Amino acid sequence: MKLPAILSGPIVRRVEKKQAFIWVATSEPYEITTVLYQILRGSGKKHFQYQALPHHTSTKTIRFGENLYLHLIQLIPDEALFPTQTLIGYNLYFSDGEETVDLGSFDLLNPKNPDSIVYGGLKYPTFFINEGPRNRTLYGSCRKPHGEGNDALAIGDDVLWETYLSLEERPSALYLLGDQIYADDIPGTLAPFLFSLGKVLVGESKKTLSKIEPRLSENPYQQQLYKINGRKTIMNDLCHFTSRKSDNHLITLGEYAAMYLLSFGPQLWENINKELFEQFLEGKEYFIPTNLTDDLDSIANYTLGRQDAKYNEQLVQIEQFQNSLPQVRRLLANTPTYMMFDDHDVTDDWNISYDWKQHVWESPLGRHVVSTALTAYWGFQGWGNNPTAYDKSFLKSVRKYVGSLKPEGKTYKKWIKTMWQFDSWSFIAPTNPKTVFLDTRTQRHYSLPTEGKSIRKQIKQEIEGPELLSESAWNKVTQQLVESGWKSGTALIVISPVPFYGIDLVETFLHRFVSPLRLVGLPVKTFFDMEAWKYSGRGFTRFLKTIAHWNPSACIILSGDAHTASSTVSHIRHDDQQQATLIQFTSSPLKNPTFAGFPGALLKGAVWLFEKSSGTRTIYRSCDPNFSLYQSTGRAQTLKTKNLWSESIQYLPMENGTLLKTNNNLGLLSLNGATEINNKFLEDN
Repeated sequence: MKLPAILSGPIVRRVEKKQAFIWVATSEPYEITTVLYQILRGSGKKHFQYQALPHHTSTKTIRFGENLYLHLIQLIPDEALFPTQTLIGYNLYFSDGEETVDLGSFDLLNPKNPDSIVYGGLKYPTFFINEGPRNRTLYGSCRKPHGEGNDALAIGDDVLWETYLSLEERPSALYLLGDQIYADDIPGTLAPFLFSLGKVLVGESKKTLSKIEPRLSENPYQQQLYKINGRKTIMNDLCHFTSRKSDNHLITLGEYAAMYLLSFGPQLWENINKELFEQFLEGKEYFIPTNLTDDLDSIANYTLGRQDAKYNEQLVQIEQFQNSLPQVRRLLANTPTYMMFDDHDVTDDWNISYDWKQHVWESPLGRHVVSTALTAYWGFQGWGNNPTAYDKSFLKSVRKYVGSLKPEGKTYKKWIKTMWQFDSWSFIAPTNPKTVFLDTRTQRHYSLPTEGKSIRKQIKQEIEGPELLSESAWNKVTQQLVESGWKSGTALIVISPVPFYGIDLVETFLHRFVSPLRLVGLPVKTFFDMEAWKYSGRGFTRFLKTIAHWNPSACIILSGDAHTASSTVSHIRHDDQQQATLIQFTSSPLKNPTFAGFPGALLKGAVWLFEKSSGTRTIYRSCDPNFSLYQSTGRAQTLKTKNLWSESIQYLPMENGTLLKTNNNLGLLSLNGATEINNKFLEDN
């Protein structure tokens, strides 16, 4: 397999006045330097002046495998600060010691090339540092190649085409709020290529996994490991994962890396074709369940027919995804991008409960896969969010492990410990206004097992979910916010991958009627993804109290995860009579409409019944001193007891009058100071 020189990128990452970062992945160990330009409008519509912007470059490179190098390029101005409210163009130069080439050498600066990463008559990709009162931000979540419909992330490219010269209208940042990949939901169409590409990129061998989990060298697991749709029992039995779609779950660092590369750009897709898939089928490299019947020929024919039908269905969805990737790549090359994980970036239900986390930690293969996924997240997403968060010890641990990939010894144990114990995935983006990205996955607080407690307390605990951020995690985020220079009394954006205000009708139904079934042994928490903020009254209260302590002039929450788009405003009164208003916009999915068709009709019907039965779109909620939440569509219930706080939650209608969207969409938040707030959910019409 011949790999292109640039495997992914360039992607503009953290950008501020004192520094900027650009990320790129290559198949060769290039030395990378940069040239920057301040771009000024000339006399004509397409005439520009390019003034060199003095700076120096510091590039950190980590070899992630035999043919995979990740580079984070730091741009530091020679003057005190980079200019704001002006276009800054950039070019990258790649040197292998014998020759030097730039982005133009790969035909990426040619406006006639459909894969170009420049807009209009500009010579280079650009970004700008926003300090004005007007700010526009793109945001979204939940994107997989075989999701139905067109990729809504590509709509961001359309927005930039319309606004790339107008800095008041051009988005100054892109927020990806979780599930940038679906590690647990890999289509059989892509599985053989991912397995193959992962080995080419990183070079891991089958023996590596067998050393971690010896049962992988025995049947049936050995036979299933690299077969299409063969991994579900491996993930269930040997990792203790709970995903319902883990037939082709990613396992190795190479596979996770390959999935990121395929998600960020078009470079590697030309190697994927139906012939490769058919070769796997002809070689019986797909999993045949032997527990259906004793007639193996019938099973084989049945399975082959189903695989071929499923392939053709997924092919349409994946071709739509592939066709949009040049647009996605151009958007990422021209927009400062910040990324936060959610569960599917690692595996479905990641850390959903205390039991889940303990069982996976006690499984050598489960512990390894989570560490691998976090390492891949760091290299492809987290590193560029806030590079200074990763100290020498963290970087040394990653470098030493990926440099050897030996699943044993001190290096391996230190790497596992580093990934599982790292507590600074949350970060502050230097945007205007500043943005707090919350890690709602690794810093949770769980109620401990209830041995010896009363049945009543056991039921209460089983119904409750975890606190999505522990007290110590909130304290750390508060410290990060203070160190960022943010001032109380100014506007703030908070990123919570899991919506703080979900679709209340759905959450309440699951909470009241489904969760108690766990007491009779049903795994309802993982089956129904029961992890909303409101499932823990203490955690919900801690969120509200922390925002009250920060006291922003305006607080906007951006969320994803829900596979619906919605808008919510809440007016809160605390027990000390302090008042606050929270505004939340949830954009999901970018490409994965699970509420399409019949499920979507049921969801919309339930919301319609809620509106009709209550006669309102407002819910009243309160919390008593025991952190129990009460709510109704009338105020009476909120006044029954002394409250820690009370709130009125209003679900804002879309332009067509409905409360939510279930189609693929991309959020566009527009701010003018702290008072003028507008939001749109962009769809591909």
